[in-house]
Amino acid sequence: MEKSKTTERISGAIFLIFIGFLFLMINLGYFSFSDLFTFFFAIWPIFIVIIGIKIILSILPFGRWINIVIDVVVDIAIIMALILGYNAKINWKIPDVVVIGNAADQKDINGTLDVKKSEYSEVERVNYVFEIGVAEFSIHESNQDDYLLTTGEYNKRIFSPEVKSEKSGNNLDIEFTQKSTRGTVIHPWRIITDFKFKTASLLPFTYDIKVGAGKGEVDINSDNVEEMKMDVGAGEMVVNINEKVGSDLDLNVGAGKVKIFLPKGSGYIIDYNVGVGDLSVFRNKEKKSVGGLGNKGTIKVNDNAEKLLKMDINIGAGSVEIEER
Repeated sequence: MEKSKTTERISGAIFLIFIGFLFLMINLGYFSFSDLFTFFFAIWPIFIVIIGIKIILSILPFGRWINIVIDVVVDIAIIMALILGYNAKINWKIPDVVVIGNAADQKDINGTLDVKKSEYSEVERVNYVFEIGVAEFSIHESNQDDYLLTTGEYNKRIFSPEVKSEKSGNNLDIEFTQKSTRGTVIHPWRIITDFKFKTASLLPFTYDIKVGAGKGEVDINSDNVEEMKMDVGAGEMVVNINEKVGSDLDLNVGAGKVKIFLPKGSGYIIDYNVGVGDLSVFRNKEKKSVGGLGNKGTIKVNDNAEKLLKMDINIGAGSVEIEER
């Protein structure tokens, strides 16, 4: 009985060391939360096998000590796989990858992922909606005439991306959805999923971006943006606002991480509601942090500016960093 308690304590200690090491590697930048989420989603069936083996071994002589060795080996293997696979960016040869924009692959795409100017006339405003689950993505403004151009690649066994567009009055609504061909997105590790969007900046526009466990970058290069709404679950996102804008940003972050870069001298007001996460504002080499349970308040910076960015930020367990550069 005493031996049983000893091995249970050792197993518990190994598990705590493993969890602590994972968080340490994330903080050091070896991999991210979205990498970790994707990896465990890909390999979760192996844990059922390991549990079955450990149950059998536990009734054998010295089986509990063998289980401890299995714990150590599995933990080391997971950490090494994450570090080597994601930090070194190993790309496995994966079949059924569709290259968006490749004429030979167009038959695999559910309709076109572009919205051309020739399809709609007399458009005065474009409302963009992007729903992205598990993928790397980028959204960049362009001086192009077309309303949306999409490139990238994905696995057709896992995803069936779709773009819908509809004109209402002088407004054009464009919605991109990263649809899964399965009820749950469980796919081989390092599945290639990458979307690059170019949007039109010549007209007033709005963004509504929903991110699950994806990782992406959004560039705002003109002051034609009227409203931005972003929901980030466990993913990561960088938002580069390269022009001083007078618009609204509604940002909701669950367990994800968001960085917002603003031009120097920007005027902005932040209404924040922070759970157990963290909000940091970097300005003039100074840092102001807001954290803690249920922390609410307002931060005003150069609020007499001609163009004022109003941000409504809600954070659960994630983090948001705002920096002028």
